[in-house]
Amino acid sequence: MSPLSSALRLLTFMLLSALLIFTTQWITRDRIEENQYNQRMARIIPLARSLTASQSPLLSELEQYPLVVCSNEGGALILDGWILRVSTEGYAGTIELLAAVNREFKITATAILSHRETPGIGDFIEPERSPWMSQFHGYAAIQTGNLALVRDGGEIDARTGATITSRALTHAFANLLTGQQAPRSCE
Repeated sequence: MSPLSSALRLLTFMLLSALLIFTTQWITRDRIEENQYNQRMARIIPLARSLTASQSPLLSELEQYPLVVCSNEGGALILDGWILRVSTEGYAGTIELLAAVNREFKITATAILSHRETPGIGDFIEPERSPWMSQFHGYAAIQTGNLALVRDGGEIDARTGATITSRALTHAFANLLTGQQAPRSCE
């Protein structure tokens, strides 16, 4: 077999593989977007629940037509507070998260939208894996002096082996409560 023939076969194989990948992506694009949307909504609904003491008609509407609007000026009023989206740089990249904040500007719930932290070490921020994020629930703007890792003079326990991730999230919540980090707008 000549080198030209081998090169043509390899080129044909590469083109067919690329065409197969592109076609698969194009066919599944809508399904992937729908699944991503449903995952975001599954994270937002519990946050909205944390901002109301009763089952209100607005919460029922939110579940039926799940739309949450945030703005760069502090978020849209949702129920009895705001759902704010913030991002911070962790050990392995950007961490996108949501925080439900009531009218007293106290954190009532948190949710991670996306992260790339190391599995088994930095993924403790996911509520399914660890209750670590619940440490932030109840902190208010007037308590931000205590919103730091214990080793930095605060009250938040760092996770052994994941100090960078722990510190990044602690700073993100402290900056959110003091207004130093403007929340990002929701899609």
